[in-house]
Amino acid sequence: MYITVNQIKMYYKVSGEGKPLIMVHGNGEDHTIFNELAKSLESQYKIYLLDSRMHGKSEKNVNITYDLMARDIISFCEALNLEQIKYLGFSDGGIVGLKISLLKPYLLSDMILCGANYD
Repeated sequence: MYITVNQIKMYYKVSGEGKPLIMVHGNGEDHTIFNELAKSLESQYKIYLLDSRMHGKSEKNVNITYDLMARDIISFCEALNLEQIKYLGFSDGGIVGLKISLLKPYLLSDMILCGANYD
């Protein structure tokens, strides 16, 4: 599915039932890196697999920074009225998770960050 957030067209896939869990990939990847993990968690969570700007099926030829990617996800959550989200970010997705926690500290209830750095 597509949604327009933060002035870009973002691709996302939804599966499962339960509390929201957003998964965000690293640089040069797309939502498909989480396909197997998502399948194993579908019975517990409503899973949102996102393609970050300039990745996968999301809009290309736009500016890209960690701050913009964090604002994309914040806008995504606001558009879908998602709150108290569990967040899993790998590499750049982890960095974006850190940024989200600084910009909107109460949006995420839990974070799993893999291979993230802040500096």
